[in-house]
Amino acid sequence: MEKTFYKSVQSISDCIIHRSNFIYAVFLMFHFFENLVDPFDNGPIADPPPKSVWAFLLENCRPFNMVLVALFFATLITATLEVLFLVGIGKFMDYIQSQPDIILDNLWGVVIAFGVFLILLRPLASMIETLIADQSIDVNLTQAVRWRAFRRVIQQSVGWFEKDLAGRIANRAINTPNSVKRLALMTLSDSAHGLILVLGTFIVLSQMNIYMTVPLLIWVTLYVALTRWTISKVEPLSNAASEAKSTVSGVIIDSLTNIHTVKSAGSEQAEINFVKQSLITLRKRALERSAITTKMEIGLHMLNGALLFAVIGGGTVLWASGGITAGELIGATLLILRIETISKWFIRLAGDIFAEIGTIREGMKSISQPVDLRDHHDARTLEVTGGALVISGLTHHYGKASGGLNDVSFSIKGGEKVAIVGRSGAGKSTLLKLFLRFYEAEGGSIAIDGQDIRTLTQNSLRRHIG
Repeated sequence: MEKTFYKSVQSISDCIIHRSNFIYAVFLMFHFFENLVDPFDNGPIADPPPKSVWAFLLENCRPFNMVLVALFFATLITATLEVLFLVGIGKFMDYIQSQPDIILDNLWGVVIAFGVFLILLRPLASMIETLIADQSIDVNLTQAVRWRAFRRVIQQSVGWFEKDLAGRIANRAINTPNSVKRLALMTLSDSAHGLILVLGTFIVLSQMNIYMTVPLLIWVTLYVALTRWTISKVEPLSNAASEAKSTVSGVIIDSLTNIHTVKSAGSEQAEINFVKQSLITLRKRALERSAITTKMEIGLHMLNGALLFAVIGGGTVLWASGGITAGELIGATLLILRIETISKWFIRLAGDIFAEIGTIREGMKSISQPVDLRDHHDARTLEVTGGALVISGLTHHYGKASGGLNDVSFSIKGGEKVAIVGRSGAGKSTLLKLFLRFYEAEGGSIAIDGQDIRTLTQNSLRRHIG
């Protein structure tokens, strides 16, 4: 990563200084941030897979650790500059009111200072934060998790896939990675920005007058209580909504994928009714979550109104008594207005975080499950000499009391041609699936040229079966 950094910086410098090719320099800058991490790295996947949401998140974000740390510090700098700017406006107003001669005597210096801060420093910090978030993490982390999810899911047996809707599995493999990315960005960038703004405001208010911090402390306490209440209600509803959404995706995709069966059976209306019922359930879950969000926003409007009144009203009283200056009152008001704006977004963010956690938890039911049928650690490659097949006491009921096969034994000589005949449900398909080792037989054995298929690699077994 360090070599890539220095090489890209040198290339950008050459373009600007020697070739004056600004467009190419911008291209290299984007190329650098886009390639800080390879999303399609073929590194090992955790085995056994993570069981908790946070373990799953840490496992999938591990290749991006350095980039995520860089994003956190970029956010820290951006938020700090925002606080300094709002405080600086208040200080500037104080100078205009109390010492205008200083401003007039150094007018161009003041203008240049504002220009450097507003046109160069602040945009540069925001640009770096945006490049890391959008170019290095947004797309790359999503694709990296999808790549790892597919690599794990594709290892599962056919039997594992037959236990669930293909559409639901696909939905989880596609949408869960997006939630991982959003959760990482919300935790390290968005949440950090809001916390730094509140902390910076508290420090500034305490330096003005300690009494100015009282409304903010009360607001933070009530805000945390409102957030906890929202989260306690939203989390279970988000889990249910995510499950309902996956079900809708599953039934729609499976209906369209198996359209020949639907049309042949004349079951269009049944499919329509089934999808409608799934959508009704999804709508119900979404409205339940929306109701909590609406109640939260109403409470937040009241809370923010009280904070503004306390800070502006209390600040005016302190100004009248000489406790703070007019510029400090302006700076405090600007900071509180900024907090009011960000608080609406921040409390929604808290709900969104748990909504994403719900999506990840639901997706882990497919993409973070142990591989159910593995090759043995000492599995051998199938070596076909004559092609003799021996089936002994083969039994498989798919985990049920009956159905499938029960104590089937026969042998086929190498080169011999046979036909498997029987009524529907007699076990013909089951026999073929066990022969291909799509399932692990519940009893008995299958051997090819004296080699038990359980001791062979699955890929070598299937390559030799035409």
